Formats: sequence, C-alpha cells, structure tokens
Amino acid sequence: MGTLSGSVEQSNNQSKYPTSDQQSSRKANQEVEVPGIHIFSWTDCLNLPMLAVLTNSTLSSSRYPEDVFFHFFIPPEEDDKLSYYKLKVILPNSNLEIVGQKNIKERLELPNLEGDSLQTYLDEVAPLVVPKSHLSLSKYVYISPYTIIKGQIEELFGTDLGPYAIGAAEDCQKRLGEFLNIEVLNAIQRTAAKSWVSDKPYDKDACMPDFNVVLVDPRKFDDTFTEAVLWWTKVLDLESARGNHNRLAMALTLYEKYQKLPPSWKLETSITDEKKVIEFDGPRAECRHHRTEQQSSPNGDVWEQYLPSKSVAILTH
Repeated sequence: MGTLSGSVEQSNNQSKYPTSDQQSSRKANQEVEVPGIHIFSWTDCLNLPMLAVLTNSTLSSSRYPEDVFFHFFIPPEEDDKLSYYKLKVILPNSNLEIVGQKNIKERLELPNLEGDSLQTYLDEVAPLVVPKSHLSLSKYVYISPYTIIKGQIEELFGTDLGPYAIGAAEDCQKRLGEFLNIEVLNAIQRTAAKSWVSDKPYDKDACMPDFNVVLVDPRKFDDTFTEAVLWWTKVLDLESARGNHNRLAMALTLYEKYQKLPPSWKLETSITDEKKVIEFDGPRAECRHHRTEQQSSPNGDVWEQYLPSKSVAILTH
C-alpha cells in the first residue's frame, strides 16, 4: 500500500474539516475560506475500492497529505454513512467526506430543470459546480473516480488559472471534428447570437479538453455557464452522446476559455515516469442504475499498490 507518511491521525469523533452544518453557519456570518486542498469526485456507480485507490494514490504522492481533503458525491440510492466508515477503516488518517447526491436540485436552487435537462446538468455540470455551494473555496480540484494520481497534487493546485474558471489538460488524441459535424457547428457560429458561441469559426482540429482532472476557481464562473451547457446539448442533440466521457457541451462552452494544464496531467492508460495521471486499471463495478456508459478498463496491477487484497474484501462486502 502506498505510504501515508505525514498523515495526521484524527480523533474518531471529530473531523479535521468543518461539517456541512458548521460551514453553513460560517456562510451565514461571513465568507470564510476553508484551508487545505479540496478534491471532489462524483460517481453514479459506486466503487469503493476505486475511491480508496484515488485517495491513497493522491496522498502517497502528496508533500503534505494531512492538508488534502476528499469529498465524494455518491449515488442517492447508496448508504453514505456505511461507505464512509468502510473507507475510514482502510484509510484512517485520511480527511474524507461522503455526500449522497440526494436533493442536489433543491440545494442548488436550480431553475426548473426536468427530464433530459436535469440529467444533462447532473452528468456534465454538477460535478464541477456543486462543490462551490458545498464549501467556501476559492479553488478546488475535480478528479474523475476512474483515476490514479502519480503527481503531487500541490503542484497542480498551485497552477495560476489566469482569467479562467477552469484548468484542464488538452487531449490531442481527440479532436473536435471527430465528434461533431464542423460545418453544422460553424453554421451555428455564424447565426446564433449567444455570448457563449465563439466569435470566430470553430477549428475541427482543436484538441479536446480532458475533464478527468480539472482545477476550478468558482469565483470566475460565468453566470451563463449552466445555461450554455444546456443550450449546446439541446441545439446539437447531444443527449445521445451523453456518457461518452467527452462532455461535448462542456467542451464547446469552454472553447478557448480554459487554462491549459501541463500535458503530464492528462489521463493516460499506461504509466510512464513523466505522467502524473493514469487510468484506474482494476475491476469496475456494475450498476443497474448507471447513467453513463463505462469505458473499458485496462487490466493491470498498478491499483494494487494502493489497496491490498484484505482491504478490497472489506470494501466489497
């Protein structure tokens, strides 16, 4: 199991980070920045071994693991308390919070989103913007649950996002024109008077952003961000593409409007010395209510470095 040296043992009865109630009280009085590096992940198919590997790999590579906090949003049908206790048995020194996705719509005071629009929001927008309503943070990291972190999270967190709300690595193995008809897209560009539509033609060879690791400054989100994602989804009929992990509507909304992270922070399927993010290579969970299509998982043993077999047995029973 990866080393957790430097972690601080916490009391079983008191969390190092403020609870949601404590944070709400803070917000009522004043906006107080919550210290530490906060990592959020969102899954609609709970796989506790996968979340444990994400946690332990990140902490094992961190310079200051005691200052790293994890917030996992899990499906509403899952038991968040049981999931929390299982993970704490395996990773007692970690700063963990498990949050059920119940009542997300009510908590965020969303406009009247129903059906496909609500589902698009939950699949594409919520994982990136829900954290800003959860804690008072000027910066946080979103990491896909299908991820093993080999790089130092402090290095990523220190990246200057400039004027942008989002920082993501480019994936030049995927180009915009591979997923969308560029002639249709540029016809929209010429005729649609929307602030989120590019003022110049879209480039079919533009690299797609990799949304597996995203640095977020919520203070810089445009007020039309959610509206733009929903608009692109409807105009281009992207509902059928939902779940292909490319987040096309999000990519169009952020076209030339995000900070490009170093290529080493792009998700890779194989490990090399310079790569800081690799795909989880262990077994995937099968969920009856899974909303998004699961990608085929590479078969490997890297994940086992961070989770011994005895721990897997605890998490899966």
